[in-house]
Amino acid sequence: MELQDLTIAHFHDHIGASAEAAETLPAHITMAAELLFACLVNDGKILICGDGHQSANASHLCNALISRHGQDRPALPAIHIGADSALLSTLIHQNPKQELFARQITTLGQAGDVLVVLAGPQDSSNVLQAVQAAHAEDMQVIVIGSQQMQQLDAVLVPDDITIGVPGERFATILQQQLMVVLMLSDLIDYLLFGSNE
Repeated sequence: MELQDLTIAHFHDHIGASAEAAETLPAHITMAAELLFACLVNDGKILICGDGHQSANASHLCNALISRHGQDRPALPAIHIGADSALLSTLIHQNPKQELFARQITTLGQAGDVLVVLAGPQDSSNVLQAVQAAHAEDMQVIVIGSQQMQQLDAVLVPDDITIGVPGERFATILQQQLMVVLMLSDLIDYLLFGSNE
C-alpha cells in the first residue's frame, strides 16, 4: 500500500467511525453529561483515569474542566488520576498488584463523585481495579472505551454508563474518544452556564 493510500484509509476510517458514532452514541453521551452535571452541582468531583495511550485523552478532559473549554467560567473540580509520574513510579515499585489507580481513588474519591475511565481495546487490570475501587466508594462510573470491552463490562453495574466508540484502527478509537471528551466538556459547560453563542 502506498503511503498516500494509507493516509486516505485513515481519513476514511475516521469518517466512517464518526458517522457510526453520530447514530449510536448521542443518548449515551447525553446521559454521561447529565451525570457529570449532577455530580458537580451536588459538590462532587470528577476523577479521571486512562491507561497507556488513553491517559492523554484523560488529561484532555481534566484540562478542559479545570481551565475552560469554550467560555470563561470558574474551574470545575477534576483530578486526573495517573498524571503524577513520580507517584505512579512509587506505586509500581511498592505494589506488585499494580493498583495504580485504585489506591488513589480509594484515597481521593467519595460517595457522589464520578469516575471517568478512558479504556483501550485491551482491558487492563489497572482500569478494572479502578472501577471496583470507585464502586467501593459508592461512586458511579462512566467508561469511554472501544466496542470490544469484555472484562470491563463484567465489573460495571446498571447505574454506570458505557460509551463504546467505533473504529477499526487504534488511532481511530483514540480520535473518537477525544471527540467524546470534547463533547462532554462542551455539554457540561452548556448545562452549568448556558450557551456561549
